[in-house]
Amino acid sequence: MNTKTETRAASSFDALAAVDCSAYVEKKGKFSYLSWTFAVAELLKRYPSATWRVIETPNGSPYWQTDAGCFVKAAVTVEGVERTQVHPVLDGNNKTIAQPNAFQVNTSIQRAIVKAIALHGLGLYIYAGEDLPEAVKEDRAAEAEAEAEAHVHEFDDWRTKLKECACMDDLQDVWAHMPANARKALADDKDAAKARLAA
Repeated sequence: MNTKTETRAASSFDALAAVDCSAYVEKKGKFSYLSWTFAVAELLKRYPSATWRVIETPNGSPYWQTDAGCFVKAAVTVEGVERTQVHPVLDGNNKTIAQPNAFQVNTSIQRAIVKAIALHGLGLYIYAGEDLPEAVKEDRAAEAEAEAEAHVHEFDDWRTKLKECACMDDLQDVWAHMPANARKALADDKDAAKARLAA
């Protein structure tokens, strides 16, 4: 691979690895996988000249047969870099199949193509057991921190409203309009204060 191709490959990998695929992750038993249609669409949106191919046996079969079971091979090319993925032909219980039908072979080819696309970056984190790419995790952590800060201010506002109550009717009115999370936070805060006093 020449330097220009290596640079393009690194750039395309970074671009594809940054895509948040979490809304398109499907589950089958304990396994997570990326939707075939989403993977192909996202790849072609960013790299319209990307291609893929099924690697056939020397006699032209789309699947390879061994004593361990059958498998397919697919290759995806992005920016001049080809990455190949081998995938077993599986039944509905993710068990290898000795004599697959056309549907099972086609499904395995689609899975192999998605995994070959993942080798180019798109959704690779899913196969590493993660649920989000690193950049999205950082964004969501920042959003969660901002939301937590907003809840602190909301909690302080409700505490102030309670302190300003002049009579039981005011207190009951404030309590009735207070969201459940603020009530829980106030109760937790009261328990923490009691624990500090008892220590």
